[in-house]
Amino acid sequence: MTKSKRKTEKHSKRKAMRAAKRASQGSVGNELVTNNPIMENLEARQLLAAWSLQDRVIGLDKVAQNYPGITGAGETVVLIDRGVDYNHYALGGGFGKKIIDAWNFDTNSWDVFPYDNDAHGTGSAGEVAADPHLVNGELYQGVAPGVKLVALKARGTWEIKQAFAWVVAHRTQ
Repeated sequence: MTKSKRKTEKHSKRKAMRAAKRASQGSVGNELVTNNPIMENLEARQLLAAWSLQDRVIGLDKVAQNYPGITGAGETVVLIDRGVDYNHYALGGGFGKKIIDAWNFDTNSWDVFPYDNDAHGTGSAGEVAADPHLVNGELYQGVAPGVKLVALKARGTWEIKQAFAWVVAHRTQ
């Protein structure tokens, strides 16, 4: 065997190994797959909007793609925080839609709106249950967009203890 023929065989083997490696990583070019009898060419897939960085970091983009039927529908999540903007469009746009119950342990009323502009509770509610929505061309959604929320506004140890007691007392509702 001549030196140039061995070099060509080595190059072909290396090319095949690189193609196999890229195939296992999901980034195979069409020209390499065409002659592979095990794999078939697929048209290029593209989302209409890019997922947000925070959703890609936790793998929500892949979960939503691979398990589209798992949304949390039929479940209720209790969120104990410093208030939730129940009028936020990603949380149903009004009390009773996605946020189905609430109690404010500061004022002993149902109103859990964060009048002090502390957005932490609204952000936490969004991470859990936000409906899919676009912000600056990026797609955001909660981990379980089908769930209903109960928002409890509590500050400090005593109010948080009261909030947990409320959850236990209302768990069957």
